[in-house]
Amino acid sequence: MDADHRKNKLNIKVVINYITDAWSNITQTTIQNCWIKTGILPSGNIKDVDDVNNNGDDINLDLSELERLLDELPEDSDNLLEYFQMLDKEISTKEILTDE
Repeated sequence: MDADHRKNKLNIKVVINYITDAWSNITQTTIQNCWIKTGILPSGNIKDVDDVNNNGDDINLDLSELERLLDELPEDSDNLLEYFQMLDKEISTKEILTDE
């Protein structure tokens, strides 16, 4: 082996040191900016906080909608599990391949 090849060879300890140095250089602002950029967190303004607080109203509406849908189930579906299994049987999920 020549000197250049030996000098550029990395081992686990060196790589871990590189990773440690890189992680140490990441600031709290960098992490916050990454989360903000995803768009999945509220921005922190008053409107977003109000939206989160009002989210419970949406859950209540969803429960009301669910109850309404359950009331609309057919009379012959005494057992909910049997009803959903019946749905799967009515819908074809595969076809026999042909040359056409």
